[in-house]
Amino acid sequence: MKKVVCPNCGAELAEVGYHLCRNASFAEPRECEYCGRTITDARHVCKPMLSHLKYVCANCGRVAVEEQFLCKPVLIE
Repeated sequence: MKKVVCPNCGAELAEVGYHLCRNASFAEPRECEYCGRTITDARHVCKPMLSHLKYVCANCGRVAVEEQFLCKPVLIE
């Protein structure tokens, strides 16, 4: 069985899509490509990002531009 790791917290997952990440920090700070701020939290959402949001998490309701930052992403229609 292939090892699946949460991109937010690094936890090993038994199954893709059923993990509520409580530690959504990046290993290294990153620059937000939308607002330019240095961020450490993978849950970061800024005003410039709002028009680019594409996914919502079916588990926790968090929104994101990329599905990899959600534990159970669903495309926003």
